[in-house]
Amino acid sequence: MALADEDPLEADALLARVVADSTDAKIRRAAMHDLFYLRLKYNRFAEAFMVARSGTMKKKFQSILAPALNITEKNSERLVHLLRAVCSHDISVLKLQSFLDSKQAPAAAYDFSLRVLKKCKIKDVTGILPVPDETAPLDTRTINLTLLALREALEESRLEDAEKISSDLRERGADFLEKNRALAGQLYLLEGRAAAKKKDFPALDASCQTIAADAKFKKARQGCLFLRAYGLLLQNKFTEADELLSRQKVGPLQADMRLLKLAAAVAAGKAPAEKLRQFMRRASYAEVAPMLRDLAAALLKEINANK
Repeated sequence: MALADEDPLEADALLARVVADSTDAKIRRAAMHDLFYLRLKYNRFAEAFMVARSGTMKKKFQSILAPALNITEKNSERLVHLLRAVCSHDISVLKLQSFLDSKQAPAAAYDFSLRVLKKCKIKDVTGILPVPDETAPLDTRTINLTLLALREALEESRLEDAEKISSDLRERGADFLEKNRALAGQLYLLEGRAAAKKKDFPALDASCQTIAADAKFKKARQGCLFLRAYGLLLQNKFTEADELLSRQKVGPLQADMRLLKLAAAVAAGKAPAEKLRQFMRRASYAEVAPMLRDLAAALLKEINANK
């Protein structure tokens, strides 16, 4: 708990280890309590869902979840009930899908549900997303759900699906996105992620240049900057990557960005390789995106080979 403020992900992982491994029931309960409230503090609702066991925890969780997802408390209670039932394999995921669809749930509710189902190891979770109606007019909810579908396609490396979703959205939603620049910024950032996955570095640079050129894309700029740095590292342009990241501030929950910044410094010779090795031994290292863990491992392998 001493790490809770400065390094919450590591505190989380260590508490989870106590819950899983301790043979002392009192210690496990205390760790579960601390873990639950730590996750709530940082709005990690899917993670908090997994440890909300007592009546007090469940009541607290419900009171915070409903406004966070922009749904009624009644619908929040029903959503949590259905998620628990799906995770216990008592009902089909189709029942959850039907509920979300019938309530015209916002994208945040779908996002929360997807994250929970993944943690419960449920297969084909993206099936809960509504099938796009190509004849219906676009609105903010529809755009957000489409962006969520695009994100999921990228996370699952379904690059052809991602390209189709992106292309369709650009074609159908051009006018809407022109007026809603925050959503347009999310699309450009996701397209940058797609380019990074395909190692299409010119396309990655083009997406990031578009974001950099528009003041309304401010929220997407840091994400694109880290994508560009990732691309530079893949091209062995270590000094450029380090210069891009060295002055960037990284938040306590930004595990991916923290690793990338450290990897760039080590690759450029600005930090010792041991620091990277230490980071990879962290209890919370599993929270880092697989492609970045692969990058770090490859970098250390190269360093060891050159000794």
